[in-house]
Amino acid sequence: MKNRYPGPVAFQYEDRTLFFGREEEIKYIATLIFNYKTTILHAKTGYGKTSLINAGLIPYLIKNSSCVIIRIQFDNYDREKKLTPRQTLLNALEARQGAGESYLGKLVNEHERSAWRYFKKMQAKEVERQKKLEQQILERRQKLEQQIIEMHPSANYDNELESNHTSGPKPNYILLFDQFEELFTYPKEFVQQIGKELQEVLNNRIPDEYAADLKEAFKNKEQLKICADELSVLDDEIPVKIIFSLSTERFNYMTYLAEYIPSLLNNSYKMHRMREDQIVEAIKKPALLDGDFECPPFKYEKKLLNSITDFLSMSKKQQIRRRIEVFEMQIICQQMERICSDYAKRNRLAKSGFELTDKIVSESGFVKDKKNPFSEIITNYYIDSIEAIPEKVDQLSARYIVERKLIDEVTNSRISLDFALLNQVGIIEHTINYLIEKRIIRVEMNTVSGRSYELSHDSLLSPILAAAKQLPDLDRELQSFFKSTIASDNKAEKKRILKAIYNLLPEERMKDEIQNNGEESDVLEKLKSNPVILENTYCTGEDNMNNLTIKETFRQTITQSKLRSQQHAIKGWFKKFAVTVILSLIIIAVLITSISQITKSRSEIVKALNRSTALNYLGYNLDLKRIKDKQRALGLIDLIYDSKTLNENDSAVQSKFLEIVQTPDIQSTFSAFKYDIPSSILNYGDADISHGGNYIVVNNDSINGSSVGAYNVLNENGKVISQFSNVRYAYFTNKDNLLLLAESSVPFNSKGLINSSPDRLILFNLGDMKIDTINLKAGDYLFPRDQVVFYPNEINQSNGEFDSYRVRYTASGNLVIPFLRQKSGRTYQERVMIWKEGKLADWASNMSVSLSKDGKKIMIGQLNNTNGASLIRVLDEDGKELDRIPDIYFADFGYDGSLVFIKNNSLLIRQYGAAEKIYTLGNAVTYAYTKHPFVVAKGIDSIYVINTQSGQIKTYAGYLVDVNFDKNVFFTVNRNIYKTSANSPDTLFRRSFSDTVPARYSCEEKIQSIAYNRKSDETLILTNKNRLLLLDPGMVEKAGLLLTANDLFGFCSDGTALYYLRDNNLRVFKNDHHLINLFAFRAVHDWYDSTTSVTKLKAQEKKHFLDSIFKK
Repeated sequence: MKNRYPGPVAFQYEDRTLFFGREEEIKYIATLIFNYKTTILHAKTGYGKTSLINAGLIPYLIKNSSCVIIRIQFDNYDREKKLTPRQTLLNALEARQGAGESYLGKLVNEHERSAWRYFKKMQAKEVERQKKLEQQILERRQKLEQQIIEMHPSANYDNELESNHTSGPKPNYILLFDQFEELFTYPKEFVQQIGKELQEVLNNRIPDEYAADLKEAFKNKEQLKICADELSVLDDEIPVKIIFSLSTERFNYMTYLAEYIPSLLNNSYKMHRMREDQIVEAIKKPALLDGDFECPPFKYEKKLLNSITDFLSMSKKQQIRRRIEVFEMQIICQQMERICSDYAKRNRLAKSGFELTDKIVSESGFVKDKKNPFSEIITNYYIDSIEAIPEKVDQLSARYIVERKLIDEVTNSRISLDFALLNQVGIIEHTINYLIEKRIIRVEMNTVSGRSYELSHDSLLSPILAAAKQLPDLDRELQSFFKSTIASDNKAEKKRILKAIYNLLPEERMKDEIQNNGEESDVLEKLKSNPVILENTYCTGEDNMNNLTIKETFRQTITQSKLRSQQHAIKGWFKKFAVTVILSLIIIAVLITSISQITKSRSEIVKALNRSTALNYLGYNLDLKRIKDKQRALGLIDLIYDSKTLNENDSAVQSKFLEIVQTPDIQSTFSAFKYDIPSSILNYGDADISHGGNYIVVNNDSINGSSVGAYNVLNENGKVISQFSNVRYAYFTNKDNLLLLAESSVPFNSKGLINSSPDRLILFNLGDMKIDTINLKAGDYLFPRDQVVFYPNEINQSNGEFDSYRVRYTASGNLVIPFLRQKSGRTYQERVMIWKEGKLADWASNMSVSLSKDGKKIMIGQLNNTNGASLIRVLDEDGKELDRIPDIYFADFGYDGSLVFIKNNSLLIRQYGAAEKIYTLGNAVTYAYTKHPFVVAKGIDSIYVINTQSGQIKTYAGYLVDVNFDKNVFFTVNRNIYKTSANSPDTLFRRSFSDTVPARYSCEEKIQSIAYNRKSDETLILTNKNRLLLLDPGMVEKAGLLLTANDLFGFCSDGTALYYLRDNNLRVFKNDHHLINLFAFRAVHDWYDSTTSVTKLKAQEKKHFLDSIFKK
C-alpha cells in the first residue's frame, strides 16, 4: 500500500496521479515546448522543478503528443571520470536508436558517431515503420472492401471503410536535459562539443566529418540507389524539441551555448514557488483519491486546512505571510495520512470516506503538543532524520551545522554560511548532502556566485530549537566524543593533534586540557598572543562591561590546523576520524565560554561595544529579507557610517550600503521611468526600445495565463499609449519610430508551427500614431519568434539591420517580408516577399535575408541539403534579380556595398567593377564583415582580420563581439567557462585596425553576454554575478546596475538610453551623467549625500536611533 503524499523527496513519474496544483503551469510550459525548438525551464533550488518534470510535464507530453522522450543528465565534473558529456549524450541516443547499421553506413565511416546521425537513423526507421503500417492499412482496406462487396453487392460501403487505422502522426523527439548546469563544471572544450552536436541536430546540418565522404558518394548513382530510403530523410528537418532544465542561479551559463544556438535564450520559463491556493489544492485533492492507499479517502476540515496553511505561511514573528515550502507541507500531510489510517482502523472505516478534523488530530496519539501540532511534526521529522544517521560522528556534524552554524544563538534567526567555511571546518560532504536531501537545509547562490547554506525556511526554527532540547545535549555529546577519541589514541598522536589546534581553545579550557594531557606550558603563552581572541570578543552584559565572551576563535587558525593535520601520516582510526577530531575541538572552542578580566579603559570598552552593536545591527536588523522600507534602511546605514563607530573603510558597512542601494526600490530612482508588468517570465522579443529611447513595447501577459499575447506601448514618461492583443512578438523596425507587431488569428494554446507563426502584420507609426495592417494570404505566415528575435550577444543583429528573418524597409520604403508558405500538412516553404501597396515580387529562399547598408539591395539564398548545392541571389528594391552566385554557403553585403562570401573554404570579396579577391582561411569561418580595405571574419574560436590592400592576414584568439568600421575598431572577448586559478580572467578587447595597443576590460567574474552600441561607442556587459556594467569608449566602467538571472536588457539604437526588465520591473535609464556605478561605494555615498530622490531620516529620528543603540 502506498502513501498519497511522497514526503520531502521529489515526485516520480509513478506519482503523476498524486501531483496537483500546477496544472495550468504544466499546460503553459507544454505549449512553449510544442511551439519552439528549445525551451529552458529554470527555477531556484527547492521550488519543485524535478517534481513538476517527473509527475507533471512528462505525463502531459506523453498524453497530448506523439513523442519519444530521451532524458539526459550529466554528472558533476570529475577528472577521474573518462565519460565526457558528449559521450553521455551519444550513448543515450545509441540506446534509443537500437541495434542496426549506422545511418548512411554504406556511404560514411560506420564508426563516426554524432547526435545528428542517431536522430537521422531514428527518422529513417520511422519512415520504414510508416510505410509498413500504410501497407498493412491498404491490405486491410482491400480485404474489407472485398468482404463488403461479397455480403452487400449493391450497398454504398464508403462509410464502412472509414476507420481510425491511420498511419498516425510522426513522433517528435524530446531531448530532456535535467540538471543541465552540471555541464558547465566541465572544461570548455566539452561544452563546445555539446554545442556543436545540438547545433547540427536543430539545424539538420550535416556534420563536417561526413562532408567529404558524402560528396564523393553523391557521384556514384548506384550507391545512392542502395541508400535511397535513408537519403529520403536527409533533407527533412529533424522533429526534435530540446528542454534544458537547470537552476536559476546558473541560467547565465546558457550564454556559452548561444554561439551554437543563437535563438537558445529566446524561450525560457522561470518557475516560481507554489502559491497558497495551489498548496491548498495539493493538500486536498490527493486525500480524495480512492485506490490502494494506506487509508480510505478523506477530506480536510476547513478549520484544520486553514491551520496547516497558516503554520506553513507564517514567519517566525507571526506577522508576515511567507511563501510556503512544499516539502514541509508534504511532511505534515504524510503525518495526517498516518493519523487517518489509525483512525480508520480503530473505527472500522476501511472503505468509507470521512472528514479529518482538528479534534481527530489533537486526540490522536501522534501529537503531544495540542497547541502546536504541526511544529511538533516538523520537530519529530528533524529528530528522526538525525537519529537515522548511522555514524555518531556524522550525527554530531549534522547537528553542529544546523544548530550552531545556521541558527544565531543570540537572536534565534536564520543565518547563511558560506561553503568555504564549512569546507575549512572539515564537514564531510555527504553529511551536507544528506541534510539537503532531507530538505532541512538548502543551498543558495551568494553575492560572489559561490554557495551558501541556510535553513530551508523560517518555520523550521522553532521545531529545530525544540528538537535540540529533546535530543541529548550537544555540548556534552561533543565533549564526550572528544574525550573518548583522545583516550583511544597513543601519546604521540595525541601530542601532535593538540599542538595542531593549540590556538583554537580559549585560555581556561586550554589550561585544563594541557594539564590533563601533560602538554608543555608554553602553549599558554602562544594562546595569549592569539589576535583572534582579542579581535572577536564582544560584551554580553550591560552592567559589567568587563565580562567578555570569546566567540569563533578558530577563524584565523583553522586552515593552518587542517594543513598540519594533513601533513602527518595518518593510519588506523585517525585516518577515519582526523577531520572529525579537528571539528570536535573547534566546536568545543566555539561552545565553551571563558570569562576573562581584561584591563581596558572604559572608553575602549565602550568603543568595542558600539562597534559590536553596529555590526550586529547591520547583520540582523537590516537583513534585506526582512526589511520593507529600503529608503529608511539606507538612512540608518548612512547614519552608522557617519557616526564613525566603524572604520570608514570597514567592509561591513560599505557592503550593506551597496546592498541596499542595489535593491529594485533604490536602484529604480536612477531611471527615467518605471513600469511594472504582471509577469517576470519574459524573453527577448517580449520587449524592445525605439531608436531614440522614446518608446517601449512590452509584453503584458498575466501571470496565470488568462491573457496571452497582450502588448503595451509606452511613451518616454512610462504612460501606456496603446494596447494590442493576440500578438506573438513585437520589435521596432529599421525605420525610425515604426513598430511592427506580429499578430495571429490562431489561439495560443493550439499545437503546431502555425500557433507560433503569425499571419498578420501591424505597422504602428508612433510619429503620427497611424496604424496599417497587412494580412498575409491564407497559408502564408511570418516566421516564428525564435527566428526573428536576437540575444544581445549576437554581433550586428541586436536591431535586425543586416542578416535576419525580420521585416525591414528598403531605401524607397518597400517592405521585405520573409515568410513561410504551407505546402501540405506540416510542410512549409521559406520564401521572401517584396511588398508595396501589394506584392511586387515573391522568391523562394530558405536562408536568412540580407539588406545592404544603403537599403537598395536585397540578398536571398536557397540551400539544398540533399546534394549540398546552394545559390545566392542579389535583388534590387523591387525584387528584380541583379546577380547570382552558385555553390556557396555564406554571403552578405559589406558596409561599402561589396559582396563577401565563402566558397570552397575560401573567403571572396566582390567589389563591382573590380576583380574578385580570394583569401584561404580554412573551413572554420562562419561569418564575415567588410568595408574597404578591411575584412573581419568570424570563426568559432578565432577572428581573422584581412587588409585587402596589403594582403596581410592577422589572427586573434577569442570570440568576435562586434565591428565598428566608422570608429575603425572591432571587439573580441576571451572567456574561460571552466575557470581554475591558472586561467586568466575573462577579458573584452577593443582592437584597432591600425594595430595599436588594444584597450581592454578584464573581469574576474565570468562575462555572460555583451551588447555594443555603435552610435555611443559604449558597451554593456553582464557578468555571472548579474552585474550589468556600462563601459565607456576607453573600456572604463561608467555605470553599474544589478540584475537577476534571466533579466532582459539592451540599448536603444542611438545609445542615448538603455533599459532592463528585472523580474517584473521595467526600467529605462537615460545614458547621461546621472547614471553611476552602484558597485562603487564612494560614488554611491556621494550620490546619497547630494540626492533628493530618496526620503532621508529627520534629525529627531537620527538622535533617537543613536541614543537607542549606542553607549556613551
